[in-house]
Amino acid sequence: MNDGLSDNDIHSVAKDTEGFMWFGTGGGLNRYDGRTFKIFRISESSYRRIDKVVSLNRDYLLIRSEQNLFLFNKKYERFLPVCDSVSKQPIMFSDFIAAPNGSCWGVFSNELSKITFPFPLAKDTAFVSVRHVAKNLQNDSFTVLCTGEDGKMLYCASKKGTVYRFTPGQRKLQKVCDGQLPSSWWVSSLLNDNSFIWISTVGDGLYGYDLTNGKLHHWQYISEKTENQLSHNDVFRLLPIGNAQYLAVTWNGYTLLSLTSEREIELRDFHSFLHNGKQYFETRMISGYYDKEGLLWIGTEGGGVLFSDLRQSFYHQYAQKRSNEICGIQMDSDGYIWLATFHKGVLRSTQPFDVTHPLSFESFGPHIPQLKTAICSSLNKNGSLWFGTKDGRIFRYGKNQQWDDMRIDIPKQPSPVIWNLLMVTDDQCWAGTSNGLYWVDFRQGTSRHISWNNPQIPDHIQIRTLVAGDDQTLWLGTGRGLLRLWLSGNKVLQTHAGYEAKAGMPDTEIEVRALLWGKDKKLWVGYAGNGLASYSPEGDSILTCYTTTQGLCSNFVTALVEDSDHSLWVGSNSGISRLSRHLQSFYNYYISGSNRSVFFGKDFLFWGNHSTLTYFRPSDLRFNYPKEKGRVIFTDLEVNHSPVQIGQNVNGQVVLPQSLLYTSKLHLTHENRNFSLSFTNLLYLSKLQKYLFRLYPYQKEWIMANEGEKISYDRLPAGSYTFQVKTH
Repeated sequence: MNDGLSDNDIHSVAKDTEGFMWFGTGGGLNRYDGRTFKIFRISESSYRRIDKVVSLNRDYLLIRSEQNLFLFNKKYERFLPVCDSVSKQPIMFSDFIAAPNGSCWGVFSNELSKITFPFPLAKDTAFVSVRHVAKNLQNDSFTVLCTGEDGKMLYCASKKGTVYRFTPGQRKLQKVCDGQLPSSWWVSSLLNDNSFIWISTVGDGLYGYDLTNGKLHHWQYISEKTENQLSHNDVFRLLPIGNAQYLAVTWNGYTLLSLTSEREIELRDFHSFLHNGKQYFETRMISGYYDKEGLLWIGTEGGGVLFSDLRQSFYHQYAQKRSNEICGIQMDSDGYIWLATFHKGVLRSTQPFDVTHPLSFESFGPHIPQLKTAICSSLNKNGSLWFGTKDGRIFRYGKNQQWDDMRIDIPKQPSPVIWNLLMVTDDQCWAGTSNGLYWVDFRQGTSRHISWNNPQIPDHIQIRTLVAGDDQTLWLGTGRGLLRLWLSGNKVLQTHAGYEAKAGMPDTEIEVRALLWGKDKKLWVGYAGNGLASYSPEGDSILTCYTTTQGLCSNFVTALVEDSDHSLWVGSNSGISRLSRHLQSFYNYYISGSNRSVFFGKDFLFWGNHSTLTYFRPSDLRFNYPKEKGRVIFTDLEVNHSPVQIGQNVNGQVVLPQSLLYTSKLHLTHENRNFSLSFTNLLYLSKLQKYLFRLYPYQKEWIMANEGEKISYDRLPAGSYTFQVKTH
């Protein structure tokens, strides 16, 4: 991205405590909120380069420009030169890091120093206390430093590649390793992670000193090699990206490094940057930042900022070699995954589920023809697995690792297709079939057709799904809609249908394909053509209908499930949807279509379709929302259709005495009653942005703003209002 940046040379990337992204460029300081850039310059008459940006605390950034330090006051959006309180001279550091208490460590020449900021600061200059804590007596100037993994020790690297350790309080430097760099190269960054000292250089590749065994590794780009090498010998930064993996940002692309359990390093070099299927040809990567939430930002020389949302790579898939619909999914107590499939019967994973290992399956079941087509599956409380087939057979695999089976027989007719099994006891269940509802007793080896008298839905209708509530109630998903049965044991006392007509739904496409009794004590109904509905048992009626008009990705709903956070997930012909009960809207993921089955277990959702098992951890899709769930940040204010600056006089009124980020109330005169507000949740999502807003009490109902666009009000009547906005 480069539209709106002050310059396309990105020398530094940082994130502040609020979640804004900051870029130091050849033309100034840039703030990015996910939608727009805002530019700040040290001097309007001179475009000074910003070499480094660090978030010091909520109110200040610490930056370096041409080796001079400045504080950027976010409240008043002004730069303060950092000067020694004794000599009154500007502070110069070749590198620095912020300390947790609002102080700063820095190196310049052969000295390591600490500066302390006396907050609050004067408005024009930041005079600080400087303490020189250690000196390198080897006539070898320091260039970079980093903190140790314990957050207390410091490591400093010199021009020659020698690394020193400093322990606060001891005032001594201890040599750790000697890189012995050629004099023409220089150290660009230093990192201590996973008991390695990582030393990136411009010209001599990357060094890694293993603190556990004293071994020094060295990786370079060698044109004759084709693998396990760097993308270039100019390495500007090494970014830890989690799971013992690192990204080396170089002059010609990037290199992915993986640290194995045997403490060996594996390298994969990339000379282009891929994002959303597009290839960036800009490869001169000189800075970077990796957010633990899964966002990767890379600054280039001349190509602006490259951005990749690694959160979008959240799912895994097991792909079958041929079409073989996955009709049911279960997980046993040992962690094995079982699939009921249309062409290959029952499949079981070759090992207990472990997301770090790819899934593979093998046939598992009685080798008899009747189990070639398994239509559904279920798991009872004692861990026995049940499977229903298209020819009326029910198979059970018990804890004793033995199979037994029985058939639902209809005199003088073919056995029905068993679409769904609902466990009641270890030996008894309900079976929804192509010929109505059956009570199955496996111990007795008997099945009995359940009859009722309802003029709208006969008792021999096809039942694709069924679910029980908290009381003696059974809900059936039939070809003619939802049917409620009141029971006494396995006898029907009363029935009720016609819910769809009462809710005003069209009388076509009301076949029910999925039912879920939720933790919220509501019944959720998925229709083959009419979307999703929520049903209230208390009112015995459908409360809300959701279709593509409300954001559902398809009206053909086939699978429903809740996760451990009680979020509702909807599988359909087009994709997967998650209902935000907070916003009453959907987040859609087009990663699995024609969904036939779903299962939630071990914090993972598993979706089965005609050929693929797709699985992911729902918590990975929360993207670590801001600490205050649903938090929104106001970023820009316009009055009379013009942006308002801090301290600007607008029609005789100073509207913003300080940054909008620090403003909780606005007083606007009659002349300034036309205004606009822009906001964001700082999640940096290209899609799935959903907001509700209102100006209360001027607007009493919530209004949807899908992209967080600017909200405007013109000729507002005099009064006191509260602008409210929420996201999820």
